[in-house]
Amino acid sequence: MSAVVLTTERLRLRPFARDDVDALQAQWTQLDVRRYLWDGRVIARPEVVAVVEESIASFATRGIGFWVIEARGAAAPVGFVGLRAIPGTADIELYYGLEPAHWGCGFATEASRAVLRYALEAVGVEHVYVRMDGPNLRSVEVTKRLGADWVRTEATGAFGSTLVYVVRRAGVS
Repeated sequence: MSAVVLTTERLRLRPFARDDVDALQAQWTQLDVRRYLWDGRVIARPEVVAVVEESIASFATRGIGFWVIEARGAAAPVGFVGLRAIPGTADIELYYGLEPAHWGCGFATEASRAVLRYALEAVGVEHVYVRMDGPNLRSVEVTKRLGADWVRTEATGAFGSTLVYVVRRAGVS
């Protein structure tokens, strides 16, 4: 399968490209972004390259991967959103992150909703998991707006708990 561009009323989601590595690393190493995305770690460029390459390969084989979020009128990408296989399972998980200047604008919900529709309708998966660190209340609110159902809380992760939600095909709003 090839990667597709998704659009919403305010956003354009385009698949990761190799030219995005520097911009992604700049975003992913910001303190407020890396806190929950990378458990506070400052990731090195080779790790960003690996994520981009994994996304490109995943689109080619499974039809899923990561997109850069571009907002209409913004000079630079405002974040990313996408789907990634959960290691050791056949399940996939939703990921997203935004530049802090764009928090509270509804972009995470809007972009995630577009990606979930794509996964559930075009790719045909039955469900998508959304997992987040327990203290990440902003992501909990986004997840609830997406119509996700709470599954469990795991005693894992850098913050001591990981909240697990699922969005099912019938549940996308």
